[in-house]
Order: sequence, then C-alpha cells, then structure tokens
Amino acid sequence: MKVNMKFKKSTKNKHVFEEVLADGRPADAAIASIPSLYIKKNALPELTQEIIVTVEVVK
Repeated sequence: MKVNMKFKKSTKNKHVFEEVLADGRPADAAIASIPSLYIKKNALPELTQEIIVTVEVVK
C-alpha cells in the first residue's frame, strides 16, 4: 500500500503529515488508511511538503 501525504504542521519536535486523495485534497479521517503521521524532526531534517509512505505486509 502506498499513501500520499502532505505536510500539515510542525510541533516542537515533530513534523505532521496528513493523507491526501489523488486530487490533493486531505482525506477524511473516516476513510484514510493513515490519517496522520508524526515524524521526528531529526529523522527528517529537511522539511518537504509531500511524502509517499509505503506499507508492506511481512508474513
């Protein structure tokens, strides 16, 4: 599964991204696979406006 996410805001120590639909609109939390993703600032030192998150099931 691949999820497109856009930057929403920064907190003291984290950047927050939200899932977006194919047309770029934020996905409603009721239908989003990953409604919000918090990434530590030191793990993503250069802030970007858009990321793609890939989730792979390991059996």
